[in-house]
Amino acid sequence: GFHSLGVMCPEKCAPFSLPVGMTLGEGAGCAIIEPREQAERRGVRPLAVLLGYGTSGDAYHETTPDPSGTGIARAIASALRDAGIAPGDVGYVKAHGSGTAANDQAEWRALQRVFGAYATVMPVSSLKGALGHAQGAAGILEIVVALLALQRGVVPPTLHHGKPRPFCPPDPVAGSRPRSADVRHAVCVNSAFGGANAAVVLSRPGAVSPERPRRPLWILGAGAVGPHGHTLESLAEALRADKPLARRTPPVPLAGLVPTADPRDLDPASVFLTAAAAAALRDAGIGLHGSGRERYGLIVGTTRVSAQSAAEFRCSIDERGLAGLSVRAFARIVLNA
Repeated sequence: GFHSLGVMCPEKCAPFSLPVGMTLGEGAGCAIIEPREQAERRGVRPLAVLLGYGTSGDAYHETTPDPSGTGIARAIASALRDAGIAPGDVGYVKAHGSGTAANDQAEWRALQRVFGAYATVMPVSSLKGALGHAQGAAGILEIVVALLALQRGVVPPTLHHGKPRPFCPPDPVAGSRPRSADVRHAVCVNSAFGGANAAVVLSRPGAVSPERPRRPLWILGAGAVGPHGHTLESLAEALRADKPLARRTPPVPLAGLVPTADPRDLDPASVFLTAAAAAALRDAGIGLHGSGRERYGLIVGTTRVSAQSAAEFRCSIDERGLAGLSVRAFARIVLNA
């Protein structure tokens, strides 16, 4: 699937450098997070402090990041605000750095938006040259490396970095060995299909989060699409009826919920997800315009991969071989898209 998208590297992945492209990896990782007060009562010294985090959604394309980098920038800026630190306090950025032209350039533009001129002297490295892109495990594997780097007073390198590409960080920590560095705060960035971005601020033990008042989190609206239909009333009625639901979801009037959407470009699962999100916004009585697009968040989920796109994906391989598989269907069976 990634080969058909044209994003695989012909050699070893060299983020921010030539040749362009990604290398797939695999693995797993785990980090234990505990409230400070509880850890202190147990007499535990932490490896690091999770000082802040931020998330965002590009809402730009199924597989391509927003080339302006604004989505990634929102996640980083939110993490810095949450941590209560200034951009100049960051000693290292662990970039997503997938090695693809679209991601690397968008990420660099995001760093320039957040850090300004400081971005040109700040160490920014990618671990994809060492670990490959481990997909769902990429974030946690790279967090573990960042924890070790903070602990040992080093910045990890961007392996295989040779000829720099334009619109990429000027200091990617090129080389094969870590660089000694006194880093108090590090920012870790990861991005994914569908424009999903996350950033966290990791700090050395002793860092203290700013006092911040607890703010209530309001859930303003909800939407659900399934065999019961496409309204909350039909869902409540189905639950009260206490009898088996139909096996199939009835047609959804997407044009009435999202007049600008073209259902011909969407598989059924995408229609259901779009309708559920639109119904939640309508239930909340809000429209996402201007700064509201940054203040509000949508939590959207589905129970399974689209059966239609999965079948299209398999059929395209059967008919045309791996080299001719359906890129559109592949993108739609990657769950986070």
